[in-house]
Order: sequence, then structure tokens, then C-alpha cells
Amino acid sequence: MVRVFAAGAGMVPFSRPASGRGYQMMASDAARAALADAQVDYQHVEACVCTYNYAAPTAGQSVIYDLGLTGIPIINANNNCSSGSAGLFLGRNLILTGQYDVVLCVGFEEMDGGLSELFSEKASPTARQFDHMYKNLGIQRGKVAERMNDFTSDIIKLFAAAGTEYCKKHGVSNEIFAEIAAKNRLHGQRNENAMLASKKPPPTAEQIAAQPKLFGCLTAGMAAPTGDGAAAVVLCSERWVQERGLRSQAVEMLGQSLVSDTPESFGTSP
Repeated sequence: MVRVFAAGAGMVPFSRPASGRGYQMMASDAARAALADAQVDYQHVEACVCTYNYAAPTAGQSVIYDLGLTGIPIINANNNCSSGSAGLFLGRNLILTGQYDVVLCVGFEEMDGGLSELFSEKASPTARQFDHMYKNLGIQRGKVAERMNDFTSDIIKLFAAAGTEYCKKHGVSNEIFAEIAAKNRLHGQRNENAMLASKKPPPTAEQIAAQPKLFGCLTAGMAAPTGDGAAAVVLCSERWVQERGLRSQAVEMLGQSLVSDTPESFGTSP
């Protein structure tokens, strides 16, 4: 069986939206950092996967072309909050086919502010989820907070509804989300490139759970801020890792799962 390894990673500092840095510069800098970390020259990269939400189609080409024009396949993917995971999923599966040894995965975002839909004049891809939330779950329309736009509020309520369903299904309280948020905040504060990097003690799960409620089971400390930034990972086959002597630094991807909705997501049986 083919084994897949993350041989190197890189990222640029994340910041509040509208940083003015431009996604091309952020993404290409992150990609170069990942290649340097993996000790891989760009000419050895055989495919690239670029993921984002707030950029035009084929934005990945404008990023990767800054590294070189080698004619390799460049795949662009937009998958909302799971775009980064989808990029790793695609990159890993390219290597699992046995046709590629080195795949560069780059994720980037340049935002204006809150969440939004780029093509508001067309049918919304989230309409089915929102309709179920408002018509079947009894959730009221309206902003979660005055500073947030309608779409951002809708997304927060959607995640809150999913969190409430999870708690009921598994017999747990929202404290589990506070514990996860505390773990994430700890990692973020220790990462000098993270938006929330800080030398202050990170908030505890108890403090996060006690923060003002956004909606349902979610408090302010459980929500991630929007921002600008980019990160990249170089994925390699076991053969490449062994031939290049990278085993001591490479991290094996033992598994990954990517799913979508089922009838149960909308309150119906299969």
C-alpha cells in the first residue's frame, strides 16, 4: 500500500481581514516556506492543489506561476470551511494513485470582513441547510449580534444547531466545545504566525464556556475570527521520503475522512 507523508509545512502570519497583503504574495510565500522546510525544489513538484473561498476561479494558477512555469496540473478547490481539509484530501489521494511522488497543497484567504456569498444573485448553495434550520428547527431569523451581517449570523446559528444536535445525540454538554476551543487557543497562542498569538496565559475551558453566548451552545470564545493568511504543506510518497532521507522529519498521514450531508442532516430517513 502507498504511504503518504507530510514532508514540510510553511505559513505566513495571519491577520485581521483587509490586511492589504494580497493572496498571491501570502500564498506564494507560504509555498516557498513549505518547500524549503521539505528540502524540495519546486521543479520536483508534480502537482499542486490550491484551496480558498474568496478569490476568483484559477486563483491557484496566479499563485503557483510565481514559483515557476513547469506545466504541472494545478487544481483549485472551494469547499467553504473545509477547503483546507479538502486540499489535503485531494493531495493525499493523488499520491495514493501511485502516479505522483510530490504534491504541493496551498490554502489561502484574503477577506474583506465578515462571511459572505460571492454570487448573491444566484441560487445559494446553503439554501437547503438554512431552510431546514428556520422551517423545521424553529430557529428565528435575525442577526446574532449587531456587528455581524446576516450571512455570518446564519452560519453561526447553523453551527450552533449542529452542536446542539451533537450534544443530544452523544449525551454531552457544550463544555466539550469549550475544551476543544481551549486546546485550539493554546496552539494558536504558541504559534507566532497565528492571528491570536500571545504570551499571555490562554483562556481555560471554564472561561470560554462562561463567555457571552453567541447562539445556542456557542459562546464568543468558541468562534474563530475571520482573517487573511496562507499555509502550505508538501506531501510526498514513502518512496520519495526514503530516497531523499526525509524520514526523520516527515509525518505520515495515517488516515483522513471527508464526508457530506446525509438525509439525517435534514431530519429525514434514508
